[in-house]
Amino acid sequence: MKGHAGMGIERGMLKDLSNKDLYISMYLSQFLLLAIGALCAFVFGDGFRNMLTNLQLDWYNGLWQGSVFAVCALGVNALVYMVFSKKSLDDGGLNERVFAQMSPLHILFFCAVVAFCEEWLFRAVLQQFFGLPIASVLFAFVHFRYVKKPVLFTYVLILSVSLGLFFEKTGNFVAVVGAHFFINTVLGFILRYKKKVIRGR
Repeated sequence: MKGHAGMGIERGMLKDLSNKDLYISMYLSQFLLLAIGALCAFVFGDGFRNMLTNLQLDWYNGLWQGSVFAVCALGVNALVYMVFSKKSLDDGGLNERVFAQMSPLHILFFCAVVAFCEEWLFRAVLQQFFGLPIASVLFAFVHFRYVKKPVLFTYVLILSVSLGLFFEKTGNFVAVVGAHFFINTVLGFILRYKKKVIRGR
């Protein structure tokens, strides 16, 4: 699963970082992406508020379309973990550390923040101004912890292109935010309860 915040944190640093500091780092990184998106909207478009109001927000179709996309993406994710070695998929332990200590409500809230901030910047702003290829590549490089992990980096890049194509196909901002939210939420809950299940054996 892709990581979103504290993207430069190494495994050794994680042990010395409190949950509070880790969560602050995560949220700051998301709000930074939101701010960059707002600045780009102001410089290249009609401003944050106008761009947001001009986006198609079809909640009914967006939520079911996003859930279908998420099921397909999660299927691919499961396949990747069956085919490739654990070492090639090691993200440094950040995702596991992040979600293992979160309450269910915090997981839902955090995944909603991530989905909105990232889709706003990369799909609603960058993709519309600079095109799908540039937005997708920038999305992948924002998760720069994966640059030295070819399998993870390729997976994130393919997922980003897929989300971009999905946005172009549906034209619905709710659909891509919903897809992103459902994917991260399911994987977040898996990481949250995986250790508890293993301990209970």
